[in-house]
Amino acid sequence: MPAIYGRMAVSPRDWHLPALLVLFIAARLCAWAAGVAPPTQHPDHWQFQNPQILHDDLVAGLWYLHSQPPLWNLIYGLSLKFFDSAVLLYATAIASNLLSTMLIYRLITRLSGACGVAFVAAAIFAVMPAALLYENFPLPTSFVAAMVLLATWCATELNGPQRSAAFLGFVLAMWALTMSRATFHIAMVPLACALACLPWRGAWMRRFLPLLVASVSLPLMVYVKNWVLFDTFAASSWGPMNAARMVTVDVPRPALLDAVQRGKCDSIVEAGAFAWTETYRPYVKDDAKFIAVSQRLESARSYLRDYNSLEILTAANRFSKAVPCIIAASPGIYLENVRRAVGIFLSASHHYIYLGSGEDGPPAGGDNVERLRPYIDMFDRVLWLPIGSGPLKSNAPSLVVVLVVAVWLTAWLFARGWMSWRTEEDALRSGAFVLGSLFFAVELATCLVEVLENNRFRHEVEPLMFVFAAVAVAMGARHLAPLRPQPKALKVM
Repeated sequence: MPAIYGRMAVSPRDWHLPALLVLFIAARLCAWAAGVAPPTQHPDHWQFQNPQILHDDLVAGLWYLHSQPPLWNLIYGLSLKFFDSAVLLYATAIASNLLSTMLIYRLITRLSGACGVAFVAAAIFAVMPAALLYENFPLPTSFVAAMVLLATWCATELNGPQRSAAFLGFVLAMWALTMSRATFHIAMVPLACALACLPWRGAWMRRFLPLLVASVSLPLMVYVKNWVLFDTFAASSWGPMNAARMVTVDVPRPALLDAVQRGKCDSIVEAGAFAWTETYRPYVKDDAKFIAVSQRLESARSYLRDYNSLEILTAANRFSKAVPCIIAASPGIYLENVRRAVGIFLSASHHYIYLGSGEDGPPAGGDNVERLRPYIDMFDRVLWLPIGSGPLKSNAPSLVVVLVVAVWLTAWLFARGWMSWRTEEDALRSGAFVLGSLFFAVELATCLVEVLENNRFRHEVEPLMFVFAAVAVAMGARHLAPLRPQPKALKVM
């Protein structure tokens, strides 16, 4: 009997994982033959410390970094030191997608026993345009997606024969998430640890405390460092900047000025979000916080440039007060961009506005997106199915993504009806879904504080969406399968 109709499979089919590896490599070779490659220039001044600083003084560059969590900059700095290029960033991204492909297969098989469904889902992810494009993009999107899957996988193994390895893997995944993406704030870690231990209620506290202490230890040091140096208890100072986009991007200037005047809000919003250091300096040069921190860190000025400058730090502090003021004065501006953010979140992740060239602007002709254009269009027509048409594909939701998100959210309306903890299999499946829902909710919440980049954020949980969509299909097929006729009992005379 096929595994999809039976109990959970104990092990995958022997040829599935080697076949996935061959498919993964073949897709990369085809992309390489089509000219897909990382940008030739060094990633600079976006989510990175100044590359020259990372190359010449990596320790000080990371110590005075406040704009981003340090892990991805650490990998970049090591790459610059050893290879004088960003090769380690792209190698990490490729390795992450390979890990994601294998974990998609393993998780679906573990949670449903459906080896065939698992193989198809993992194969689609291995060759999808977004996977190929984000591997050649300098941000940690693929890496974060793999860590989300790793955390979910390890949570299902915390009570298994390899529980020590699962414990370590979960801790490393929590470190990686909190130290590479500010979206995963340290406040998420206790909840993630609690949910990971949820299936074992009898020994919950005994499992939870060690997992929490280990998972929070390293990122807490980074948060404390930023608190001491920059008076901000966060891995990144950009949170208010992202929120500022919600009330400034594509907002007509008369409407923005009217909101500022009516609400008596800080005029710094007129400068917009993520402007250069020089733009904010006139607004913050007399700010008490800017003066105090500048005096305290005068010796660090050479490490505080561009998006990692003290001007940006102080501007973010001002935005944290100005943005709520603008929302209160003109909620329509904010709500319109929330609506727009949700639309982008539901669009295909390979239509991310900055994905093509890796530069700070929309993709231009001749970049990776254009090189994969026929392939992307084929995926859109066959699988992602954009809703509507128009020049701005980043604003066109994908029917498949909409359906998967709708099913995920709807599942919680009936959670008590379908989530079961009666057997070990039920507990693992339900616990994995609950933990996965935490990661999904974190990314969905970005629609409240960021617009333009939401489909990139969703890609960080897209492999996890593959897993639970496939598990839902497998479980549905199992319950809808017709009963097999039972052989008649022989009469005994």
